[in-house]
Amino acid sequence: MLQSFGVDLPALVEVLSVHLYADKRVAIRELVANARDSLLQLGSQRTPSSGEPCITISIDPRRRRLVVRDNGVGMNAEQVKTHLSILASSGTRLLRQRASQEDPELAKALSGQFGLGFLSTLIIADRVEVRTRSRADPRSAVHWACERGSSGYTMEMCNWDQFGTEVALTLNDAFLSLTSHAGLAPVVKHYCDLVEFPIRLEGMPKPLNRMLAPWNDAETTDAEMIQFLRDTGRLQGDATPLYVDVLRDCGGCNGLFFLPESGDANGEIALYVRHLFVSQGNEYITESLNFVHGVIDCRDLPLTLSRESVIDGSVMRALREQLRDAVLEQLGRLRHRGPRSFRQVLRAYNRPFKMAALRDNRVLERFADELDVKLTTGETMSLAQVTEKSGGGGITFIDNAETQSAHGSLLAARGKPVVDATDRLDWILLQRYGHAKGKAPERADVSAGTLGRLAEGEPWRTLERAVAAIDPTVQPRAVEMDAEVPALFLRGERDVLQDMLAEARERGEGHPAVRLLSGLLSDPQGANAGRPLFLNSRHPVVQAMASALRSSADPGLIRTAIRALIASATAYSEPMDPARRKNVYDAVSEGLLALLTLADSGDAAGADRDLAAKVKQLEADNAQLRARAEAAEQELRAVPPPLLHRFRRSPPQAP
Repeated sequence: MLQSFGVDLPALVEVLSVHLYADKRVAIRELVANARDSLLQLGSQRTPSSGEPCITISIDPRRRRLVVRDNGVGMNAEQVKTHLSILASSGTRLLRQRASQEDPELAKALSGQFGLGFLSTLIIADRVEVRTRSRADPRSAVHWACERGSSGYTMEMCNWDQFGTEVALTLNDAFLSLTSHAGLAPVVKHYCDLVEFPIRLEGMPKPLNRMLAPWNDAETTDAEMIQFLRDTGRLQGDATPLYVDVLRDCGGCNGLFFLPESGDANGEIALYVRHLFVSQGNEYITESLNFVHGVIDCRDLPLTLSRESVIDGSVMRALREQLRDAVLEQLGRLRHRGPRSFRQVLRAYNRPFKMAALRDNRVLERFADELDVKLTTGETMSLAQVTEKSGGGGITFIDNAETQSAHGSLLAARGKPVVDATDRLDWILLQRYGHAKGKAPERADVSAGTLGRLAEGEPWRTLERAVAAIDPTVQPRAVEMDAEVPALFLRGERDVLQDMLAEARERGEGHPAVRLLSGLLSDPQGANAGRPLFLNSRHPVVQAMASALRSSADPGLIRTAIRALIASATAYSEPMDPARRKNVYDAVSEGLLALLTLADSGDAAGADRDLAAKVKQLEADNAQLRARAEAAEQELRAVPPPLLHRFRRSPPQAP
């Protein structure tokens, strides 16, 4: 006789199918979870006649049948009606409530969810039949059946000589792949691989699941953990992780964490609850360490109705922090136990660790000293080493492409390491690191003091005035520099304003900032109008110019030489490869040779012609560089503004 559920079952199943379960095959997990609970409940009541605790699955492709059977405690008629016939009533939940007083450990271990969990079977099956016989009430067995399109069920007593429960599904066409070993085995392994009881496919000698995880063995080795990761598909092929460590009893969770050798920063953690797979993602650890990979199995977590994700509440937030602390502790042990391996980890995951240091002060405090940064010379060095070689003071850095390209070797020549902070991440890290150490970092192109000591003496002031007279748009300063270049430009306030104007124009010519910035740039007296030009007082060309100004040398020749010097500094300040930079330097050196030839021969006209030709060539080279820069700027304007900001050369702002 058909008995009513009291609800519109077809409509409810449709809602579950469309809105609740992302993977409909989760029904297999729900059936195994209920079978597992039946075996757990038997516990100490098991006798030799009970047989080996086991979950058996049989398949029949011809009849579209899939049967899950356990030899656990079984159910009587009253329990069947309570657990299967009252929708959304979870028998496991009721049992867990009773067991929490009588057997707390059993309450924690139970994982099934009759009710909505059991209803998931009607998503993949056209018909569900249950046969069950209770060990506590062995007089009769119960047969229960329901069809997907019906709003009712049938329940009757039956003859069945086995103890436990058997659930038989008549699968619908979309899930017939589950009636083959090739289709069923991966699903069982995916969801139920860590279930502690064997799950056997009828007729097969070996269980479908591995049952024991490596963290359950106190003597587990790295090799065993790595093999586990390969067997479960978390490591591909013969890949070996740079770091792997076991996690035990952290917030009720066990598992392991690892970092692939590939440097994959998109970390994912596979989450199991009571040995059953729930989901995989990077939301199970704090954002600062979302590059860490792992597998964890928790005794209890608040799950959503579909049990495909965790409810993100206070319990999950606390667990994230506990897992974060556990990973940091593991990495700390690795640093002391295997410093070489730890350095490999930091090199492979340098950028993710930097992001972690910015997001989490714990990471900054523990590991920032050992994070590598790139120097202007191209080599890398840890922040602690940079600090030590800087004399214990603040770290010197550059933060724009022009300065890096033009002056990296110059700054390094002074014997003090200079960090290339043109990457915004490194710039922010230096600020945070300096603040934590109480030593603010220093931008290398702020003033001449960073490059060298201001040259003293009236001849140098005379040279500065002569250069300013030739080109009023520059601010010349004679500086004692340890470098081969005779002169170079550094970015000044005017350069920053020009970058700001370019960004403001992206918002439209009518934007108020465009008018304000344009006004500042058009005022020759405003905004530090002159661009800083540093004259190397130790360079022979500059020394010869200062000497020529004190002699009776031809004024026209001196003006030509100064124009050549300014042109070379302009070209040298543009990003270029080392070979081209050397060409610029050689051209200036040839100009010096012409100047010396003039002093010996008196052929001012010939020397003037030679210098004029070299100035013309330098100006032509400079025009080509600027043309290429303008073409690149046009291409950048086609990039959407959020992306374009990454390519701007103005100093980044603190967040």
